Amino acid sequence: MTMRAIIAAFLLLAALPAAACTTFCLKDASGLVFGRNYDYDFGDALVLVNARGVAKTSLLDGNPARWVSAYGSVTFNQYGKDSPSGGVNEKGLVVEMMMLDDTRFPPPDKRPVVGALEFIQYLLDNAGDVEDAVVQAGQVRIATRTPVHFLLADRAGHAAAIEFLRERMVVRRGDTLPDCALANSTYPQSQAYASKSPVSLDVMPRGEAGSLERYARAARAVRTTKAPSVEKSFAILDDVVQNNTHWQIVYDLPRATIHYRTAANRAVRTLDLARMDFACRHGGRMLDVDAGRGDVTHALLPYAPEANERQMLVAFAKSPHFAMPAHLVRAEAAQVETRRCVAAG
Repeated sequence: MTMRAIIAAFLLLAALPAAACTTFCLKDASGLVFGRNYDYDFGDALVLVNARGVAKTSLLDGNPARWVSAYGSVTFNQYGKDSPSGGVNEKGLVVEMMMLDDTRFPPPDKRPVVGALEFIQYLLDNAGDVEDAVVQAGQVRIATRTPVHFLLADRAGHAAAIEFLRERMVVRRGDTLPDCALANSTYPQSQAYASKSPVSLDVMPRGEAGSLERYARAARAVRTTKAPSVEKSFAILDDVVQNNTHWQIVYDLPRATIHYRTAANRAVRTLDLARMDFACRHGGRMLDVDAGRGDVTHALLPYAPEANERQMLVAFAKSPHFAMPAHLVRAEAAQVETRRCVAAG
């Protein structure tokens, strides 16, 4: 068995620990602002600027998906380049994931396969908006066991929730997504709970709200917020914060900016997509998720493979349920570095 096959088998059979988290969209005539809390056991990560025009092959074996990135993106990565927890591309498409124990992915068929985190990068690389992303999502199969669902939004103000329930991909948008929010229960379960408007939501101590309570709080804010803003989004994120919330991220899609703070660095940092160069020939950029303050667009460093490998070693060593052996982590990191530019720009 080749080293690639060994890595693929390990990824396929093991269930990466999934993030809890809360996400939501605030929207008015001026556009859409997207907020997310990342609740997890540790917060070490890299912010990566990913280039367009890169030929990629899934790390999974057998029938791996193959594609060339049509769009550049900015992602938050713990488990290595091209396996993000979420991010936004240069067209203004946001893809974020949350844990969902009810997830049951469809069985393999003739479609090519990706991992659950690769699925996020696949959509960011290939889709310019939510409509396109839904189409792209149906063209691959997720073949790893990480139980997650996804909330998507785009610059035009469209949003969608993608869940995999009873081995079917279920997409909710428009009238079937009345409140643009998601936590760690299925959307129908969340909506049913929120409709009860429990008084306890107003007295629940910070850091102790469960999935349904967090969803209800976020959904109520979505319904009552008249003027979306970055500041209001951070206030909502604070309202649903958990004791293990490590990142708070706000995507201001009309202004093409990302604002975030972390448990280790409470200063809000900003990244400006309009000032980034996604050309493949420049090799991408990176920044430690806890570094800097204020506008950190200028502080992005050239992407370094050794930094990616180091982050992966830290993440897999700290993972509470899944510790990949160090030699396989290094081999996976090396495999990602074989991807090359195939398009000009």
